[in-house]
Amino acid sequence: MSNPLSIHLFNCDRTYKLDAIEDWLNEARQAKPKLEGQFAIKQHYFSLSEMSDLSSKKIPSLQMDMAVFVLHAHESRLSINEDNAGIGYAKIYRALLQATGDNVIIVIGGDDNYKNEDEEDREFISRWAKRKVSSQFNEEFLDGRKSFIFSWNKKHREIHEEALVHFFDTSKKGQKFEYQPEPKLPSVPVAPPPSMVTESARRSPEEIKLELRPGASGPLQYDDRTEERMTGDRYKGYGQSLGCGKVTGDISSPYTIPGQPSWATVPTRSKPEEANPQLPDLAHGIPSGRSEGKIEDSGVHAPIYTEKAKGKVQ
Repeated sequence: MSNPLSIHLFNCDRTYKLDAIEDWLNEARQAKPKLEGQFAIKQHYFSLSEMSDLSSKKIPSLQMDMAVFVLHAHESRLSINEDNAGIGYAKIYRALLQATGDNVIIVIGGDDNYKNEDEEDREFISRWAKRKVSSQFNEEFLDGRKSFIFSWNKKHREIHEEALVHFFDTSKKGQKFEYQPEPKLPSVPVAPPPSMVTESARRSPEEIKLELRPGASGPLQYDDRTEERMTGDRYKGYGQSLGCGKVTGDISSPYTIPGQPSWATVPTRSKPEEANPQLPDLAHGIPSGRSEGKIEDSGVHAPIYTEKAKGKVQ
């Protein structure tokens, strides 16, 4: 069994957590079958005051197969490989190149300058970050022929795992990294739920036709209880509210007693019935055994009097 690959991670002043870098390496190794073997990962945080000693003494003494140098996108200056830049990381970066045989990847964390989601899917470094650092490097250290400079905000993406596979593939040395994101499924439009509005409610007023009752000369409306003929004003009310309106014409019910209100109608029977001998025959006077006078009606109709009773009342 081969020895695990020794990978060392470096960051100055803890500007970005190296745990996120370690997660990227481990997740890529587990997800990509081409990344064979194990990783032995070691984290190094250092301060500016330690940078000189680190670059000249400590780094040359480390046994490393690969190094990842990490900085934050919003540092005052992204000086990684500039000559005579004063405060910069050129000494650290060049010491790592020498110790690993140019196997150094740079990661710019906290990069929230991607234009949109499409740029995040297709680019392993934002256009903003590339403009900041491209003048410091040859193209072969940017496009995968020798190395990479990555950028992401809080967590790596699928493209960074694929680029790591390209980096470790010895057959790809000298070749540019090319990546085609998997096409996204088109969004399926959601059909609106069936309308709960009834057909009559959807019809416009112009489409509604008023039916004429037999014998009516115009599109009038009727009260089903009293057969009273009314104009449409009854339903207009005052303003927009429903209320009583005008009633025109005489009562048209054939059962109405002249001089009586519309509710005082003569009771009718739906079909002839046999005479009940127990009920009084009002046409032949008061039955025997009962006093003359007013006969109370238990219904809602007007009281009925016999001829003799009428004479006494008068």
